[in-house]
Amino acid sequence: MWIITTNLLFFILGFYLFCLSFAHFVLYKPSLELLRSLKSVSSASVFAVLGIIIFTCIYKVKLPQKWIYPAYLAIFFSFACIGIAIMISSI
Repeated sequence: MWIITTNLLFFILGFYLFCLSFAHFVLYKPSLELLRSLKSVSSASVFAVLGIIIFTCIYKVKLPQKWIYPAYLAIFFSFACIGIAIMISSI
């Protein structure tokens, strides 16, 4: 019984991670101003906070300006792949 419950929770977690990450991946040219304005919307607060955290980490690494957007996409694409892997492994 507990195995079924944990597998279901992992599947839901993987799906949520995939959807959240893929939404960041398809967001056209994300910016900190857009994410900060989205943070005030209650349904988008997790989305915005995750994006702000990733942007902050990318800026702390001191990447050149032309590499910030590809790094942002690469991070969220890898999160989306991890979400799919979690969903598949819990089936």
